[in-house]
Amino acid sequence: MLNLFKKKNIENNSKLLEIKYSLSSGIPFKWEYEIKNNKICELIKSESKGEKTKEPICGGNVETSYYFKGIKKGKTSILFKCINYADNYQIKTDEYKILVDDSLNITISSKKSDTS
Repeated sequence: MLNLFKKKNIENNSKLLEIKYSLSSGIPFKWEYEIKNNKICELIKSESKGEKTKEPICGGNVETSYYFKGIKKGKTSILFKCINYADNYQIKTDEYKILVDDSLNITISSKKSDTS
């Protein structure tokens, strides 16, 4: 179900931050995010990729990468929520404390998780 979490700066580029999640495509869950202060950082894109097979796999993993960049110096947080979209039941939250410095380098200072 929720089997992958990764965070990293992209290709040694401290100006971009990638947060990845993977879900099985056969279950009714999705990840949603919320930036507490969108004047500090912003999502610039998200990309989803399925498993590399000749034929689509029902229930195969789909990995989504979220890419963030700093806009101005400061601190904020990004909250990711895993939600069952059939009934809006929230099963997990991850809160990332984000730091953006004078040069707009973006880093995660801490992560806190909560499972319902």
